[in-house]
Amino acid sequence: MTDQEKLKLMHQVAIEIGPVEWGATGELPVEKHLEHVKASIENTAKHFGQDGPQSMHGVYIGGSDIVLCHTGTSPNSPAHANILTALWNCFVAEAIAAQEPPHER
Repeated sequence: MTDQEKLKLMHQVAIEIGPVEWGATGELPVEKHLEHVKASIENTAKHFGQDGPQSMHGVYIGGSDIVLCHTGTSPNSPAHANILTALWNCFVAEAIAAQEPPHER
């Protein structure tokens, strides 16, 4: 897939979903968080008619296996991870630029 095709897909997926918002569960022990994630994966598989092993997509700190967020196992999950990665990296670049003295911008 070319970069242009990838960007077009990202636009399409974002428009189809529309605006999103931040959310969180209540405070739970690890076991309950695991149950929540398991239920989410099972619901996704059922919705998309998926059977068998699926890849888990997400946003990771560069060069590590530390996950900032999982975007799931759906066919759209790679696009979701790409969109969030692009937005995060753009935000980081803007934050770095904002710290530079005005004469260096």
